[in-house]
Formats: sequence, structure tokens, C-alpha cells
Amino acid sequence: MYFNQKLKGLMQLFKISNSKLARGINVDASLVSRWKSGERAMSPSSPHVPAIASFFLGLNAYHYQQEFLDYILKHQLPDDMIQDEGRRIHALADWLVSDEPFNLDAALHEPQSPAHTQNIIANIAGLMNTDSLPKLPDISNQAAGITRISHNPGVQASFEKFDGIEGKRQAVLNFLIEVVKSDRKQDLLLHSEDDMTWLTGDRQYTLIWASLLKQIIESGHSITIIHVVDRQREEIMNALTYWMPLHLAGQIDSFYFPRYVESPVKRTLFIARGQSAIAAWNVSDSKKLTTFFYRDLDAISTFESMYEAHLSQCRRLFSVFSRQNGMQLIESGYDLRQKSGTVFNMRSQLNSLLLPKACLTKTLEDNLINPNKQQMIKVMLEHQELFFRKLRDEDYYDIIPVAILDQLERFGRAEVDSCLLCLTEPWIMDSESTIIWIEETIHALKKYEHYHLYLSDQTPGLEDINVNIIYKENNGALFSPSTS
Repeated sequence: MYFNQKLKGLMQLFKISNSKLARGINVDASLVSRWKSGERAMSPSSPHVPAIASFFLGLNAYHYQQEFLDYILKHQLPDDMIQDEGRRIHALADWLVSDEPFNLDAALHEPQSPAHTQNIIANIAGLMNTDSLPKLPDISNQAAGITRISHNPGVQASFEKFDGIEGKRQAVLNFLIEVVKSDRKQDLLLHSEDDMTWLTGDRQYTLIWASLLKQIIESGHSITIIHVVDRQREEIMNALTYWMPLHLAGQIDSFYFPRYVESPVKRTLFIARGQSAIAAWNVSDSKKLTTFFYRDLDAISTFESMYEAHLSQCRRLFSVFSRQNGMQLIESGYDLRQKSGTVFNMRSQLNSLLLPKACLTKTLEDNLINPNKQQMIKVMLEHQELFFRKLRDEDYYDIIPVAILDQLERFGRAEVDSCLLCLTEPWIMDSESTIIWIEETIHALKKYEHYHLYLSDQTPGLEDINVNIIYKENNGALFSPSTS
């Protein structure tokens, strides 16, 4: 196995230090050093292997760096799977621990020979000698032939033009109004790299925009958004503030481009498939902004292709779950747990996964109301098995308020996390089950060195924020209300 050579080569190619990789995968820098030197062998089944693969695939790569990763992945995956994030991580992880030697030159262009370099220099020197340059033809004697060349105009097309930020706002309103009035279900594709001031700078406009978008969602239209996540924190929170309620209202999919680099030219694309499109390109330092509104089907089709090409390189930013899509919630939690990394779980209850299997099954059987009930129970039990399996190698931190001990002592009963279990009503365990639950928690602390339980005082300023947070390091986070 050439793992140490491959790791060393990747780190040199991406200019990654031991400490940076160590922080990225949550290990000590000395361990990375031993991996590179070959002093510490890497087990093919180690969770560190996919963590390393995920780290490099998530970097903002230069072209030559991405070229090498693409070379590896294209030899590991068929074309129809090359954009699947999970398969990409799996493929790169397999390559890291395979017997295939590290060969950077096989993917990147071979270094040019000294003779080739000398030829380039000689050619440049020749261009500086005007006497040796080829003479341009004298076209005066050929002018008569030019008249025989036909001038064929292209197909005429039309568009509407809107100037300035007010013009952009009006164009977007016109776009949304047309969708609201449409008799057929629309598929909207939205993306804007521009400063969000055009949307949030005028409260009255924002309310009108939100109202129209809510009508669109309630009418059954679907929306796909590519967000820019390289913005300031305040801009990100503003975007979530406006989009989260709309996610709760209907069918919206949110994505982001992981290797976004801010460009001096900001692009905006709003597309209603087969109906209309808004396009704008705004230069950062320019006060001139022009927005174009197209209804030409060929132009719309071109913009759709541009959007889909960009979307194929994106990752999902966040999803919103309700009891109506509880199955997706449980599956998403299971998929997140499968990835490598430390878990931090800030909650207001004991961990439901520490319930005895029979007790967890009975709780779900008695209280879960869903057409996919049996499948949901099956996945939840698989999640519980995965939870204990992961505790052999990966840290898991439960952080609960110290006040929960007072409640247990006073009432002798504990509430389960009804939201993450997709229960329709809050459920409080009886005294006997609560005692067993506490005993199982203590047993886990004794048996698994990677399981940690912290009791914390209420963080100042968060007293009224009733939320549970599950954070999977370098992978994702799941937020849920702590009360149903």
C-alpha cells in the first residue's frame, strides 16, 4: 500500500501543512507526520481515510490541483456518478489505500524538456525581430473579392432592459407576478452573486417579494436556489432569515458552490423553465447595473444549461424537515452519522439512542404516526446500531443542562426527543423506563471511552432558545426544537 506516498504527494500538491490537515480531520499533527513518513501504518478500514478524502475534496482547489483529483475520480467512477459527493469521497478513499502507486505526472502535464523550453525562448526572440516576421498580405488588390462575401444577419430576438437597483427590483417583481399568474406548475431556478441590498435594503419591497414567493410556493411551484456562502456572516443570517420560513412553506431545494471565489463580475440568474429568465452581470466597482428580462425560448434554454452546469458542481446547503417528511429526516440523520468526525450533541433531554432497543422500539411503535412507520423504525434501529459501532473509534459529546438532574430527581420521569423521533406529541417515559435509560447512559460512559457526557449551566442569553443541535465536525449540523 502506498498510503504514505499518496498522502505526502497530495499535501505537497495542495500545499497543506501537517497542522492544517490535523485540524481538518481532528487528529494530532504528530499523527499526520507519522502517516507521511510511514512510521504509522494506516488501516484501510480506519475512519480517518474517508475523513482525509473528504478534506481534500472540500478544498478550494486551483485548476491543476482539481485536475489531479478529477484524474483519480474518472478512473474510479463512471461518468454518471462523478458528481455524487458520497461516491467521490468513497472513490478517493479507496485510491488512498489501494496498491496503485502515486503518479502525479500521469494526471498532470509532463514537465517540458530543456530543449522544448529553449525552442520557446528562441521563438519569442524571433518575434522581437520585425525583419523576420511574416509580411501581412496587401489586401488592396483583393478588395474586389470582399464584395462577394455575403453578410448574413443572425435571428432577431428581443428582451426587456431595466436600469439600476430599482430596475432590478421591478424586473424580479414582474418575473414573480408572471409565475403567480401562470396556470401550469413552474420550476424556478434562482441564483444571485450580487450584494443582497437589492432584496433587503427596502423593507417594503422585501415584504412584497416574500408575499409573492409564498404564493408561488403555496401554489405548488418548485424552487431551486444556489446560495453564495462566502458572504459576511450577517448576509448569511439575513438570507436564512428570509428563506427559512419559505422552506417550511413548501418545496425548496437550497445548494451552494463549495469552491466559490468572489468575482469582480456578479451574476444573477432567475429562470422559470420554458417561460422566462432574468439575467444580470454587475461589476463590483461600477454604479451602473442593467438587468435583462428574456422570454425568447432559445435564450431561456441557454440560461437553463448554464444554471444546470453550475448546479452539478454544487452541494446541498440545508434542508428543512417537518413531520410530513419525517422519513427524510431520519435518513438524513443516519447519513450524517455515517460520515467520519466527532459529534457534538447539545440537547435538553437524555440521548434517545441510549434507550434499550426494546424500549426504543416500543416508544416508536406506540407513539409514531406515519404511513412509513415500520420503515422509519427500521432505520432508527439501524441508526442506534451505527451509534454504538462508531463509539469504538469516534468521539461523541452529549451536552445537557444540569437542570435536567433536578427534574429527574423531582419527577422521576424523563422526556424523549420527540422532534428527532418524529413523534406527533411530546412523550414522557414512565419512572421504570427512565431509571433504565439513566442506567444505560451510565453504562455507555463506563464502556465507551469515546462517549462523553457534559452537564452545563444555561448559557447566558440562550435561556429562551429552545433548540437541540447535533454537529458533525466538518460535515453538517442538525437543528431541531427541544419541545414539540
